[in-house]
Amino acid sequence: HALPDPLRMEDGRFVSSREQWEKERRPEVLQLFRDHVYGNSPKAPDACHFQVFDRAEGVLGGVADRLQVRIRFAAPLDSRGMDLLVYLPTGKSNVPAFLGLNFQGNHTVHADPAIRVTESWVRNNSSQGIQDNKTREDLRGAAARRWPVEEIVKRGYAVATIYYGDIDPDFHDGYLN
Repeated sequence: HALPDPLRMEDGRFVSSREQWEKERRPEVLQLFRDHVYGNSPKAPDACHFQVFDRAEGVLGGVADRLQVRIRFAAPLDSRGMDLLVYLPTGKSNVPAFLGLNFQGNHTVHADPAIRVTESWVRNNSSQGIQDNKTREDLRGAAARRWPVEEIVKRGYAVATIYYGDIDPDFHDGYLN
């Protein structure tokens, strides 16, 4: 398939001004991305609740501080949420960060034994022995080669990650999970 001309409107007209781009064509292009690439995001939560459940200094051989935060999108406070894992350079709190979703659980991005093992839905994977959509403790660090945590924090950056399955499992049910 040929990519659509970014300066041709859906009705065939050509964009002839900056104003037309901003008011007409740009919204069309963004909708094309929502429809065909990224999908639609669920509505924003009414409120977020943050609970720090782990804070440790000088981890990973002394190069990082670790923070784990449970973020809940609704009351009650024991409802499901997502776990944010953050590694910061030791003693630093206001640094640029690399934020990325991970696809097997926070515990797979590093072998650090203090990282909480996800209890969320995980895609079955026979090569990793994942069945019944539940991960396992022995997969700790399984994706670490994709997450050079120590190298990043040694250079002065933070690393933050969330398991995508904490947000919504990867199956089409209208964000009911």
